[in-house]
Amino acid sequence: MNVKKIQLRNDIITYLNEFPASEVKEIASHVGVSKQTLYYHIKLLLKDEKIEVVDRNIVNGIEKLLKKIEKRINKISKLIL
Repeated sequence: MNVKKIQLRNDIITYLNEFPASEVKEIASHVGVSKQTLYYHIKLLLKDEKIEVVDRNIVNGIEKLLKKIEKRINKISKLIL
């Protein structure tokens, strides 16, 4: 896997760990990608079970997913090294 993609996913996980109730716009802005790119990487992180959905809220008709970081953050960090 591309080192930049690994770093991006690690940045997403780190941000979610610090701010688990963040909205897509905030996360995308922080890691420097579009919302569409962020959705793509979130989908892969969910598939790989690096993060999981722990709560779902409807806010103004839009589902807001709150994600919880699992202990696997170390696994991604090790891939970067």
